[in-house]
Amino acid sequence: FFFSSRRRHTISSLVSWARRCVQETEKMSFMLPHLSTGWDVDQSILQEEERVVILRFGHDYDPVCMQMDELLYKIADDVSEFAVIYLVDITEVPDFNVMYELYDPCSVMFFYRNRHIMIDLGTGNNNKINCCLLYTSDAADEGLGVDLGGRRIIKKK
Repeated sequence: FFFSSRRRHTISSLVSWARRCVQETEKMSFMLPHLSTGWDVDQSILQEEERVVILRFGHDYDPVCMQMDELLYKIADDVSEFAVIYLVDITEVPDFNVMYELYDPCSVMFFYRNRHIMIDLGTGNNNKINCCLLYTSDAADEGLGVDLGGRRIIKKK
């Protein structure tokens, strides 16, 4: 093949742009801690006494999970005082798929002091979030508005 320098420059620019896009998309899931075994998931729920455990079940390569990972990454610092976020691959850790009915591509569940927190988003499913929240403020409000047995956690600015 014979490429002119201009065409070679265009192709290399396109390739580098595509790599940057992939890295930006993948970065969000790699910035959050992953739990790779069922025992790790159990221990993260059992050992956390003071903070809410937020678990995202799904796949890093799924587009819905990528959007959710981006939102979770953006709110991670804001909620770090009272919540910890983990990602769980449902193929690598299939232990909870039947127990929590993890049939959707992406599901987010909340736990506090070894108890599953029920949430009401008006969808009829109070066990988990199985859709991507559109705005970071919505995601932060979910983390901020968790009612823990009469003790409502609200982040003070």
